[in-house]
Amino acid sequence: MCLTINPIYHKSLFGYYLPKIATTNILVYKYLKEEDSHIITPYQETLCIFENGECILKAKKLKHDKRPFNNDINEGIHAVINLNSDYSISLYTRTYLAIIPKGTLYYIGTSEDIVSKKLIIFTDTAFKEWYKKNNYTIIKLWQKE
Repeated sequence: MCLTINPIYHKSLFGYYLPKIATTNILVYKYLKEEDSHIITPYQETLCIFENGECILKAKKLKHDKRPFNNDINEGIHAVINLNSDYSISLYTRTYLAIIPKGTLYYIGTSEDIVSKKLIIFTDTAFKEWYKKNNYTIIKLWQKE
């Protein structure tokens, strides 16, 4: 899977788009699928292990294509910022609430998708508890950060 960077949201330096840094927790949605009684990410097939209702995924890096003004990010944790996005999913996926934590690097894509270095995925109950514990500090990306 690949994200095409939306240049409206990112500054460039010497022809390379710079990632944003989350100044607060950002609400996103993550599609996961069940396979052989395991929950995995649909494209990279990373195993999602939920502990206390949370699954934390981390990427080693956000891999940007090395050609100047190329808009592609090939590695990172993918999610969507809007459930009405153009992002295509199969019938075998389930949608989870997730957070890009404050301080995490991320890129916004052209299809209302997003890729980040860290993502916390929640079960419904765990999200409500986390949200309350964090004093309701969260934004939706289409709100001003």
